[in-house]
Amino acid sequence: FGNRAIRDIAWELLFSYPEGVFYKIMREELGLLYSIDGSFDESLQMLAVRMSGEIGNAKKLVEEASKILLNPEKFLSENDLEVIKNLQIKRQEISSDNPYAPVEFLSNTLLNYGVVEELSDYLEDLKSIRFADIKAFGQEIADKSSQSKIVVVSKNSEINDLDLKV
Repeated sequence: FGNRAIRDIAWELLFSYPEGVFYKIMREELGLLYSIDGSFDESLQMLAVRMSGEIGNAKKLVEEASKILLNPEKFLSENDLEVIKNLQIKRQEISSDNPYAPVEFLSNTLLNYGVVEELSDYLEDLKSIRFADIKAFGQEIADKSSQSKIVVVSKNSEINDLDLKV
């Protein structure tokens, strides 16, 4: 998941509220989800998705999450990308409207991601993202799906009886 701009856009498209596909489908349409959170782990090149919902919906949560993550282009359109991309660009431009923004961005990128990235380069990366990039990102997730791990946390012992495979 090397390109940070693509990860940021993909995160917004998939997991943000209220625009994200997970919220639209799994919460609003199917009523399976209470909340969703997650992160990218740079060192492990891993996407971690944390969902909370009813124990009776656990298997369906995993099935629906897998469908979305393995075929994001089925649930997203080029228009979705343009809306989120423009939103993200505006957020960056607004937050960078001070003389120290480039230095803060550079230091945050170095501290949080371990790479040197200029704010201007990041904005250019955001602007250049195409739908094909999002499809490629989805394909990368699909290619690594055999490495997926599901961890369920519950005090309810019924969880042991569930077969939660991707």
